Amino acid sequence: MLSRKHFVMFAKVIKDNTIINHDKMLKNSTINRITLISDLMNIFSKDNPQFDGKKFIEACAVEGD
Repeated sequence: MLSRKHFVMFAKVIKDNTIINHDKMLKNSTINRITLISDLMNIFSKDNPQFDGKKFIEACAVEGD
């Protein structure tokens, strides 16, 4: 079961990987997917030595990548 500690870590990773868009034409911020996935992999591998980063990357792939 995930604890508050996990949710705090995930929120920090998302915040750290959000690119604030200051262009008035584009209202939304974006997420840097590569570093987000990398940062999450670091957390997961520290928590679970059996974590399979390759499978995680494949699971994160978006069609057309």
